[in-house]
Amino acid sequence: MKRTIIERSILATLILVVLFISNSYSQETETNEGVYIYLQEHIVSPQNSAAHTEWFKEFKVIADATGAPDYSVASNNAGKTIFITIGNSLAGYDEMNSKFGEWFQNNPKAGELQSKYGHTIDYTRDEVWRHSPLHSYTPAGYDDSVSRPYSRVHTVYIKSNEMPKVDEAIKNFKATYTEAGISFAVRAYWNVFGEEKECVVIVSSFKDRQAWLDSEEEVSTKINADILKDLQQKWNALQRKSSTTESWSNPELGHSN
Repeated sequence: MKRTIIERSILATLILVVLFISNSYSQETETNEGVYIYLQEHIVSPQNSAAHTEWFKEFKVIADATGAPDYSVASNNAGKTIFITIGNSLAGYDEMNSKFGEWFQNNPKAGELQSKYGHTIDYTRDEVWRHSPLHSYTPAGYDDSVSRPYSRVHTVYIKSNEMPKVDEAIKNFKATYTEAGISFAVRAYWNVFGEEKECVVIVSSFKDRQAWLDSEEEVSTKINADILKDLQQKWNALQRKSSTTESWSNPELGHSN
């Protein structure tokens, strides 16, 4: 039987697995340790999308009324993802598991929604990611409190023998953006556990898609084309594949105490 992200985090063997999309990406504490984030992605067929969203709405009503542990929700073309901040170490996973386990025991109606809507999920994917402040770029004066619900999520799968070079490649991008005074933030996340171990996620969040298009123009205007080409070629040489997705935060489906 398929289980929800939260139910599986309680009942499964510790699946150590991101981010809060958009604002959550940008509002993590900038520490050297980096914040660990658990995520579970629900892959949903288009014909089940409306019912799947209704599941989240009904779950939120229960969560809001009973003080469930915090979680955030984001959508993309493939479905939805729930995100839970674990903390500055994987030890926080046990605490998260315990809190949700107790909450589900006290609120059985939340678990009953699984039987009602579980069929809307094609499959799920669990992961844990760690934010890397060292490899992330934040411009001077950047205001994390501003709403940026639209995100570009670029996942890069690294060749196993090229991992030692990734650190330098990302830092070169960061140094170039810093020197050019690029106005938007770029967050880097390392995969701790999931389907793909050797990969990094690069995320930038904006108020809307047009703001992202404007950021592309800003980069091409402020950074010499030859420099960009050289950076990109070196970066591409480390990859075995990559993918880019659009994501939108859904605060109306998440819960926060």
